[in-house]
Amino acid sequence: MGAALKSGYNSHYVITNKKGFALTTEEPDMYNEVVVNQESQITPVFIYTMDVDALRPVATEWARSVMEQQHQQPNTPTSMGETATTSPAPVSAGGLW
Repeated sequence: MGAALKSGYNSHYVITNKKGFALTTEEPDMYNEVVVNQESQITPVFIYTMDVDALRPVATEWARSVMEQQHQQPNTPTSMGETATTSPAPVSAGGLW
């Protein structure tokens, strides 16, 4: 498990599974890991946790407001100066998390 730091680098980043093994494919539980030579290299500015159940109503309301805005402006200009004529696919708050 794990890999040594490459010469000339002070850290590396890897996506791991619950057991700490590097991932090569997408899995349901993925974790970001920053590996450093010494713990003293890290000084956290913030430590926070996110409660998905608490965020779900906020995400649902945000998705709803985005959809309402898009339906109020169905012919919005695109980056090429043309006009979009189709409505975007609906956004599901459940799909955001």
